[in-house]
Amino acid sequence: KEGVSLPWKYISGASEAGTQFGTAVDVYGNYMVVGAPYDDNAGGVDSGMVYVYYGDGVTNWTFNRTLYSSIPHANDNFGISVSTNGASTFVGNWGNDVAGQTSAGVAEVYTRSGSGTTAVWPHTQTLANQSPGAYDFFGTSVSVNGSVALVGAEWDDGHLGSAHVYEKTAGGWTLTGAAVPKDKAPK
Repeated sequence: KEGVSLPWKYISGASEAGTQFGTAVDVYGNYMVVGAPYDDNAGGVDSGMVYVYYGDGVTNWTFNRTLYSSIPHANDNFGISVSTNGASTFVGNWGNDVAGQTSAGVAEVYTRSGSGTTAVWPHTQTLANQSPGAYDFFGTSVSVNGSVALVGAEWDDGHLGSAHVYEKTAGGWTLTGAAVPKDKAPK
């Protein structure tokens, strides 16, 4: 916009055209996560990556880690959605095949160990629809707030969609319910 000057700063991230770096973004406290779902890596073309940064929460961000799918495949689009609460980062991997179902999708969870620029984010859990179907796209959207997380599946149940609710327990993230369109809710 004319007359508007913003302080731009280069931070390392995807370096090739077509990665769609920034398709999904989230920030919590000193951690920022950025999805690049069309980035190519050892999983193949468009397998996707997520970039984690540590900063002061305003302008000074330093590259921390790159997250890769624990089950990488071409065209999975890992990083199509991202959310972090600073301790856990959820990543949508909507193109992943589950139980023989094409693009049923999963959400992968990475749990922070350590702090600052030396923090590591090991993969700790993979979440999937309990009854996966082809092209459910589970992981279309993810959101985590404290000890509650939601994972969306935009085409679940014949394109009606659903949102799966998880709660953090001692054993990890546990499915506690699902939100579905009103006409599909149990009577």
